Amino acid sequence: MPAPGIHEIEVLGIATANGAAALGLEDEIGTVDVGKRADLVVLTADPLANIRNTRAIRYVFSGW
Repeated sequence: MPAPGIHEIEVLGIATANGAAALGLEDEIGTVDVGKRADLVVLTADPLANIRNTRAIRYVFSGW
């Protein structure tokens, strides 16, 4: 039986695509796509296995 609450994949979507949409910026940011601005984070652990793994940051690419 799955754990109660919001699943990790949903949390990542809320923080990225849904966040951009809430700001009215979904055409510019929120997903990795041609023509969009992006800040990318490379992690050393899988955030889908545990949302706390979003803190396991290896590299940050800003403004790509």
